Amino acid sequence: MSSNNPRNRASRPINSRPEMPAADAKPGANIPADARSTARSAVSDQARTRRNAPPPPPTTNTLPIILAIGAITIGLVAFIVFLIMGSTKPIQPASQVAASAGDISIAADPTAQVQNFPNQGQNHFTTGQSIKTLNQTYNSNPPTSGSHWPNWSNWGVFQQPVADEMQVHNLEHGGVIIQYDCPQGCPQAISTLSSYAFRYPATNFTGVMLAPRSGGLPDGARIALTAWTQRLLLKTVDTEKINQFVAAYINKGPEKDPNFRP
Repeated sequence: MSSNNPRNRASRPINSRPEMPAADAKPGANIPADARSTARSAVSDQARTRRNAPPPPPTTNTLPIILAIGAITIGLVAFIVFLIMGSTKPIQPASQVAASAGDISIAADPTAQVQNFPNQGQNHFTTGQSIKTLNQTYNSNPPTSGSHWPNWSNWGVFQQPVADEMQVHNLEHGGVIIQYDCPQGCPQAISTLSSYAFRYPATNFTGVMLAPRSGGLPDGARIALTAWTQRLLLKTVDTEKINQFVAAYINKGPEKDPNFRP
């Protein structure tokens, strides 16, 4: 038979596709063994790297820390305010304070009048020395002007007398000083008078001071109010006249404080 017989040719069509792997063949079955080994090694290395990697840092919740710092700050501020406010004890109303035998009646004093004294100047002299060492005397009791120490007193309520040479400097700054003569004690009067020392917020320069008077007061007076060149003597706690005096003369000294707000 002729070799050109089509029957003797291969039965596979010329344009036929290559045979496909069986459906049940495993993935990678046709990949060379060396390639499969390399792939498995890479996967193993990645897994080992993940196992040996350190755990991620824990997430810190900063809210409790912020709240704790805020609470501590508020506590410190409250403590400081407590110390400041606690340094000045509140004054009991006179009605809640028991009167003593030497107390001063809280009533009007119709004959009391404000007195004006000549200005004796504003000179300074050495702290601790008496005005008498200058061969000078004050022209009023308590004094209302004149030579004085270069330092002045704080404002507020005092249990001991304040030296004349110091309190004159307070008057120079526009302050008002209330002094009382109570040898036997006068708790009701002191309670009422103390309210004036806290009624006007004091500055470094200007305010109101309350203190006992050493050596007594003239003309049988029990209370004296002084400002620069001004004096009011009272035999009773005349609240109306005290109010008028303080309002009229507070911060009226020659070195008044521009920051004072009555």
